[in-house]
Amino acid sequence: MHSISVCSWNAHELRLGDPDSADEAKQEDAELKRRHFLSLISRFTRYDVILMQEVPAGEAKHGRRTTEIGNWLQSLDENARWSLYFSEPSGRGGKTRGARVHVHACWVRSPIELKAIHTLTKIGTTTTLDYAPLQVHLHDARFAEPHRDFVISSVHLPPATTRDNRRADRDDQLRQLLRNYGAPDTSEYRLGTAFGPNGLGGAPPPMHVIAGDFNVFPGCMTQQQQQHKSSSDAPEQPEEFYQLTKNGFVAKLPEGAATSEGFRHYDNFLVDAHSNKHFLLSESILPLNRSVSTLSDHDPIVLTIEDVRPARLGRAPKRLTAPAPAPAPAPAPAPAPAPAEPQQQQ
Repeated sequence: MHSISVCSWNAHELRLGDPDSADEAKQEDAELKRRHFLSLISRFTRYDVILMQEVPAGEAKHGRRTTEIGNWLQSLDENARWSLYFSEPSGRGGKTRGARVHVHACWVRSPIELKAIHTLTKIGTTTTLDYAPLQVHLHDARFAEPHRDFVISSVHLPPATTRDNRRADRDDQLRQLLRNYGAPDTSEYRLGTAFGPNGLGGAPPPMHVIAGDFNVFPGCMTQQQQQHKSSSDAPEQPEEFYQLTKNGFVAKLPEGAATSEGFRHYDNFLVDAHSNKHFLLSESILPLNRSVSTLSDHDPIVLTIEDVRPARLGRAPKRLTAPAPAPAPAPAPAPAPAPAEPQQQQ
């Protein structure tokens, strides 16, 4: 059966080991970092879609660095053909210029086709998304009909670190994103496509994937639920803080899986619940060897999407019941009494 793999990685400014760049590591480490980066890109050639977050927005930086990665991808697999797409520049509060303004980068391997692309700058009526997500609608004719389309969004939510504590912004943006993405009347937040089991205008729904750096586990429970997690009076149905399940999504990486240098869970794939039941999905994490060189404080994550043969849906088999026990045999009739002997007269 056909399958594709999607890799997502917070590339942490995409520092390739350039000794002439002021924001690179020390010059004596540049060549080592470059070799380490090339080794990582050689692993990326196994995948069909590569998403990168935290790519610097300046054309002199992201243009040169992403072009070099494209050249590496091509040289490592001469038969592959890659297309590269970017989001619009965005930073904190939606700013488009200055420090810490980034773009999302997306490499797509042929013959996967791009049907639409968009940068999602706002969600709902008031929420501006930091590091505005890149959304791509992809089509792969090698999958069985009608499940050939995929809407993939690359996200990078605000951090809640000591240096830049924006926990409230992160929570608000993630809640609004999940709440509005799959709502019946908000298809503009998913490139005008259907969400869930029902089509839109006759078109079957695509698979929806939100991937990237959430800076939190998107399926975490509320603080109250965390306090009652091991208590005997914990409710039977825990309440999710971001209402992930209620909004129709499934987190593919478990909460206990570390995806960052500090053994924190920050990165994940969110898949719509309908597609999660249709495709055969597997996920993995590529731990970086930071003892050699620090390419990023995040590890790349991978989601493999495999087609399946549809199961035959028919009537449920009849329930087999044990045969009724045979009736007990009737008791044998009592023997008739012997006739009395006649008495002789004297």
